[in-house]
Amino acid sequence: MSLVDCIIKGADQGIISAEKQMDMIDDFQLNKEKYLKLGMSEGAAERQAGIDTFDKVKYEKARKIQIATINAKKQAAFEYQINNSGMNPGEVMERFIGQMEVREGLKLINSVEDQQYYFKAMTQDEFGKILFEFNQTASGGVKKKAGQMQLIREIKEPGTTKNKSAQELALAWSRTSEMLRKMFNERGGSIPKIEGNYLPQFHDKDLIAAVDFETWRDFILPRLDLERMINYRTGQAFSPEALELALAKSYDGIIFEGANKPSIHQGYGAAMYNKRIDHRFFHFKSADAWQEYNAKFGGDSSPFDIMVGHFETMTRDIGMMDVLGGNPDAMVRWMGSRVKQLQRLEIKKMSPKDFKKYENKMNQHIYSAEAMHMYLKGSLHAPVNKGMAVAMASLRGVQTFTKLGSAPVLAIGDINFARTTAAFAGLSQTKFMASHVRQIMTLPGSEWRKIAATSNVVADSYMNVSSSAARFTADLTEQSEFTRRVTDASLKLSGLNWMTQGGKNAAGLEFMAQLERLPSNFDKVPKYFQDYLEMNGIGKDAWRIIKQTEAWEPKPGAKFLQPSDVLNRSDLSKEMAEDLSKKLMMATRRFIAFAIPEVNAKSATSGLVIGLGKTQSGTATGEMMRMILQFKQFPMTFHHTHITRGLNRNGLSGKAKYLVPLVISTTLMGALAFEFKQVLKGKDTTSITGLSDPKYWLNAMIHGGGLGYFGDLLFGTRYSTASAAAGVLGATPGMIFDILDLSFGNIYQGISEDKDMNIGTDLSSFMRKHTPGSSHWYMRLAMERLIFDTLQKMIDPKWNRKKKQKIKRTKKLQNTDFWWRPGDIMPDRPPSFF
Repeated sequence: MSLVDCIIKGADQGIISAEKQMDMIDDFQLNKEKYLKLGMSEGAAERQAGIDTFDKVKYEKARKIQIATINAKKQAAFEYQINNSGMNPGEVMERFIGQMEVREGLKLINSVEDQQYYFKAMTQDEFGKILFEFNQTASGGVKKKAGQMQLIREIKEPGTTKNKSAQELALAWSRTSEMLRKMFNERGGSIPKIEGNYLPQFHDKDLIAAVDFETWRDFILPRLDLERMINYRTGQAFSPEALELALAKSYDGIIFEGANKPSIHQGYGAAMYNKRIDHRFFHFKSADAWQEYNAKFGGDSSPFDIMVGHFETMTRDIGMMDVLGGNPDAMVRWMGSRVKQLQRLEIKKMSPKDFKKYENKMNQHIYSAEAMHMYLKGSLHAPVNKGMAVAMASLRGVQTFTKLGSAPVLAIGDINFARTTAAFAGLSQTKFMASHVRQIMTLPGSEWRKIAATSNVVADSYMNVSSSAARFTADLTEQSEFTRRVTDASLKLSGLNWMTQGGKNAAGLEFMAQLERLPSNFDKVPKYFQDYLEMNGIGKDAWRIIKQTEAWEPKPGAKFLQPSDVLNRSDLSKEMAEDLSKKLMMATRRFIAFAIPEVNAKSATSGLVIGLGKTQSGTATGEMMRMILQFKQFPMTFHHTHITRGLNRNGLSGKAKYLVPLVISTTLMGALAFEFKQVLKGKDTTSITGLSDPKYWLNAMIHGGGLGYFGDLLFGTRYSTASAAAGVLGATPGMIFDILDLSFGNIYQGISEDKDMNIGTDLSSFMRKHTPGSSHWYMRLAMERLIFDTLQKMIDPKWNRKKKQKIKRTKKLQNTDFWWRPGDIMPDRPPSFF
């Protein structure tokens, strides 16, 4: 009986699955053809092909055992936390996924979200060189395009450019990609090492779907380096027949699985440990061949965007596998079923009423964990209906660049969050505040910016400028190219991107500097910092070992203790070095996340009143939720960081000790931000009389974030019912209402006998609110006075009366006056301060 007959018989008897049957027959036939071409006889070729086929079966069986062992360890870690963390099973499940606070006295759990940041940080010293060199221009476009092409040429054809900088960056990329490959494989993956340097290639689904397979194949085939392309199923070079089959499968995979241009949302179908093998299938002959394909079928993506896309998706997957094993989706399902199993054991210990409450609580924990998992792996942002998702994301993008220009004024409160975070950890508040100011004042291309970019402080804004907007919105859905560029340019020009990354640099670098300066004797470390270290799992012995790490000194006198340096120590076992570096990175990461509050998985998916949940982009429900939540992310994040930390302190006195100073300080910073806004609107600062009004301080509390999202809900009507409605429903519905009022509202007024059209007022008001650049803090007042007031004066016959009413209302309600009056071309005087 031939091997093929044995395989078929095994399938008929249910020993081999139908899918496995076809794979084994394909492998056998390919191997047989290879040996026949080498001159073997029919029988010898069949025997050797059979050996190769069964060797592959044994390898796959060994791989399954390896994955099962990894998964068993992850399940054991979950059980350990349930039994020893002091939290209920549902709480443990949530904290395995997302970055969340714990009650005072308990230890934090290293989550998927923490680990995704960790693996970015561990490769930042190399990849940061590329980020610093090629991050986007102020307009959101490609920076140093010629330099990027030289980098590609050095990666594909080392030494050909004679450009030392390109050679150094190519080496940095090769080291980064190889580090990522090894990290992925250590957690259950099986990406093979290839000869030479690896450069990813992305495929635009729509461009490829627009042509038939033959057209696509005939274009790509002459540009491929077939000698370097390995059939990973056989470990050998492709035969012509196998290559044709592989190309056909790749073509179908691109079209039907949606592999698109660089995106954080990629990843479909199979278990994660089996992903990414096919990503290294294509090898191009040269840099020119790579670029020709990229221009034709890769969406002409910049090499920088492609590298960033690869870096982000790899670190995302590695972080998930590190915590959840080789098949994270299956692990999340298992954790949910385990929580339910443990929940049922409580039924005899509780009254029916109490058990029902407990059951609802566990179900909510499971739902929250599953939603965070979907958020972190990118599936919430992988559009169901791409056309709808891109259109709605673009509309929200318009709101970002028309509404978020004054956000840097509110971001001045970050210095207070840095102070609060340092105080909680028992570190010098003045040093962190001074470092915050210094980092924000540093210039582009400065030595300190480069040091930060290549440190363990992840340069998020270099990878995606719009990450700065994440402080205010959970929207990560891809926009159209035009709105993406305009949004990124607006955020850069407003200074928000600069302030966000500068604040992160300050918090991270100063924290690592403090780690280096603190004594090795744990008992001499400030008590609050001892508590902070122990909360992150670092006790006396761990601290002593960590302090033996040689400091990183990028410039004379500037010493930092980095988690990556702990990981790279040769005197520690690999397991110990990794464990200590992860705990130190978690302590560093959590410090940065509190010093510069930014969206996390919990705040995005759970929110307060509402969150994204499991809603996907490109669905009616998902798009509605994204509209409602736009610009509400900061107060939600503030709640899930500082307010939650305060509520988790022991006893009323512990809670008050954290929350009272927090609310007072944020209220004061809110008052400062409000006064800045007043001056930027052409008004004097609030008078002493106004400062004595309780409403003023309530408004300041809302500005500072002290009341969080609830403040906007409860007091949103302080300006008008319309502004309250827009605040609840979101900026995009607000713009739609304004468009309807401007068009159909005026038509209705025009045909009504008892109403007057007010198109002049409505048009001027619409342009003030929705003109790009009109919200930028340094342009806003000049545009108001020189453009919009002038326009309204020309088209609104009631302008003079409305101007007087506005001045009178400002004096009465806000206890202040205008230093640059509405309608005036130039100000009469400088602003008056109190």
